[in-house]
Amino acid sequence: MTIPATALVFDSLPGDGTLGPGLQAHTAAMRSRVLKYLSYIPLILLWSAIMGSSWLLGKHNPITRIRLGLNRADLLPWTNEKTPRVYIYSDTDKIILPKSVEEHVAEGRAKGLSVTTEQFKGTGHVNHMKQDPTRYWDIVSRAWTEALKVQTYLK
Repeated sequence: MTIPATALVFDSLPGDGTLGPGLQAHTAAMRSRVLKYLSYIPLILLWSAIMGSSWLLGKHNPITRIRLGLNRADLLPWTNEKTPRVYIYSDTDKIILPKSVEEHVAEGRAKGLSVTTEQFKGTGHVNHMKQDPTRYWDIVSRAWTEALKVQTYLK
């Protein structure tokens, strides 16, 4: 049985679960400062309840669980440590901070995963393809080409 060719493209993720970027993500479309700041109240309460209950129960919070899961070699039944993973992110993303992506990349590399990164300059959250579609699709194409090589190797 041939393992299907697979490449994982992480565009502007993962976050780290900190409050500031989370508030930014949930209120980015709001134009009114008053509504934005008022909406912070329930969001902070919800974030505090989720993080606090995770801590009290001695479990990882949901964002940490997602981060850990994304760095599993067997993320999908047909993926392994050779599956190409590319992280596309920006130096100016205020929702998913570059530091969060770079830490996740380092964790993946430490686990022996096949990881590459592409940092865009000055793009907003998930706006890399809009700014430079040629570069963006070239990155995806290279990841797919690598996936086809890995598939051939695993036959």
